[in-house]
Amino acid sequence: MGPIVVGYSGSEQGSRALLRAATLAEALPATLVVVAVARGSDQAPAIGGEPHRGLSSVAGLIPPRETGPASREDVAGEGEELRLRHELDRARELVADRDLSIEFTVEVGAPAERLLAVAKERGSELIVIGAREHGILERLMHHTSVETTVSAQFDHDVLLVH
Repeated sequence: MGPIVVGYSGSEQGSRALLRAATLAEALPATLVVVAVARGSDQAPAIGGEPHRGLSSVAGLIPPRETGPASREDVAGEGEELRLRHELDRARELVADRDLSIEFTVEVGAPAERLLAVAKERGSELIVIGAREHGILERLMHHTSVETTVSAQFDHDVLLVH
């Protein structure tokens, strides 16, 4: 089996998805690819089911804290980069006791689009994402969720963790 890609947002759902993906990666064994996605400065949230097209380039691999800061262009802005580094530090802490091969990456763009691209680039057969309950406003505006988009467009398995 190829690597397991997991979308991580720092939320409770994202943490549960990360832990479930880590358990699966240990059992198989498989490499775990933890992906945090930042919207670019011109990336607006999806409205009416159609994502706004913005930055979609790979921002790069974020090395573990002890190797020093990443040497990459700060595409998402300093505040966004700091937030994502904090989230990935938290992700590292959640899986620190696991005997796994883990990669942590930051992507810039639409979350579903970037998760699908990473999965395809890495030859993954499984994407794990946290599912959340959508509010009335999102349902009224026919907002297409990340999990719905990924499930509809990925050619392999998608595990939604509640």
